[in-house]
Amino acid sequence: MRHVAPIRKRIGKRTIFNILGPLLNPVEAKKRQVIGVPDPRLLELVADTMVVLGVERALVVHGAPGMDEVSTLGRTQVVEISGDHKEEYQIAPQDYGLEAVTKNELSELDPSHSAQLSRDILDDLVPGRSDIVALNAACGLYVFGKVATIEAGLDLAKKAMDSSRARLHLENILSGGREGE
Repeated sequence: MRHVAPIRKRIGKRTIFNILGPLLNPVEAKKRQVIGVPDPRLLELVADTMVVLGVERALVVHGAPGMDEVSTLGRTQVVEISGDHKEEYQIAPQDYGLEAVTKNELSELDPSHSAQLSRDILDDLVPGRSDIVALNAACGLYVFGKVATIEAGLDLAKKAMDSSRARLHLENILSGGREGE
């Protein structure tokens, strides 16, 4: 896949490699994943592929309006995989006490603003952006078995943000510290 990266950058838009990359990732996490797809028609295809690949537990998600992650802009379609079992459902930000945000609140920024914004998000200082990060983290915590429900994952993610533990962990990683410290 590393040989394809320069070509993907030149193309400048999503290709089949955006779907294949996470499925072919050789890291241990491949047994448990949250994977987003940019088109809802890919939910079943990716979920079926993950079952064939032997994924233990996963969420395949497509968030409104066309996001390849869990969205706070609207509903997120989900296919949950647990072994050979698949279940389809939706996640709505309102289900978890989160307000839906506007697309402008989540727009991309230039790199000079992104670093500080990332710290502010992890300190829960930017409600719309912090909520989408917390909700996606909650899904990861759920898939990896750290919590029994997405709601419990959201509580845990919010507590980590409110206490600054999330930002401090990021700072430790950025300063060259080991992840577990």
